[in-house]
This record gives sequence, structure tokens and C-alpha cells, in this order.
Amino acid sequence: MVEVKYAPADRALANGRKGLIKRAMALTPEVKYHFAVSVDGSKQIPKAFLNISQCGSFMTEDPASCEDFLKALNPSEAVDLFGTFPGLPSDFVAKVRAQLL
Repeated sequence: MVEVKYAPADRALANGRKGLIKRAMALTPEVKYHFAVSVDGSKQIPKAFLNISQCGSFMTEDPASCEDFLKALNPSEAVDLFGTFPGLPSDFVAKVRAQLL
């Protein structure tokens, strides 16, 4: 378990992030499926999504960089990137949007 303490001024950085990370983690198997089936198995999942879904693992591996990992979370960018893959079903892209924004 990693415990991170924030100064009161930095608390806004963490607000809502735990839920965002958990929702992205829950979406990961479906994201992998759609990229393998609907897009192209050789295409990489957008880094902006991985920054969110893997954030907990990153923090566990390098607790001193937690602030940097949280600052790298950009759900809007992740959602926008999902829209650039024409093979992804529109209902799935809408689901990603609803979960991340």
C-alpha cells in the first residue's frame, strides 16, 4: 500500500482521481478487446488512456513520482484519441467518454 500525503494547496490535484483511475482500470479489458478485434492488434492503446488506467501501478512502483503521474492524467485527451480510430464502435467510444469525463 502506498500512502501519499499532499499539502492543502496540492489537494486539488488528487480530487476525483481515485474514481477516474478505477473506472479506467475496469475498462481496460474491453479496450484491449476492441483494439484487437475492431482496430488492429498491432495498434497500441493510446498512452493517454494507459496513463490513467495504469496510474495505480506506476505509483506503487515509484511512490516519489506520484505527483507527476497524477499531473499526467488527461481524460479529455484519452477520449479524443479514442475517436481517431475509425474501427472502434461508436457505442464503445461513447462508453469510454461517459466513464472518463
